[in-house]
Amino acid sequence: MDYRLVLNEVRAALELKVAQEMQAADQDTAEDEIAARIVPLFRALKDAFEEMAAINEYWQGNDIGDKITMAALAGGTLAGYSPETWLTWGQALPQVQAFLVTEYEMALPDGTTRTVTPKAVLMRKPIKGV
Repeated sequence: MDYRLVLNEVRAALELKVAQEMQAADQDTAEDEIAARIVPLFRALKDAFEEMAAINEYWQGNDIGDKITMAALAGGTLAGYSPETWLTWGQALPQVQAFLVTEYEMALPDGTTRTVTPKAVLMRKPIKGV
């Protein structure tokens, strides 16, 4: 078989596949689109929460608070950032971590409630149909 004929057949099949996928994408519901966006978002937030915990441990283990104080007294910086920037980071991280473990009441479809934390929501792997 002539390779040009094969190439034309492959091209036609790919064009058909793209057209079908575009049509299917246009038929997604708002729920489909939200689910497709929120699952990776929550996965990224979970990873960020875990990274915050690791940074906090590293911060404490390396006496960064003392180093900020020394840099401020000397009029210097840490890793090129001002002591004020470091203090901002050092105070913001625990605030975000505290928010993530703050309980709230979640209303369920059957009218009952459940107490959850944002952290618990992020740590739970979503399973379709459950």
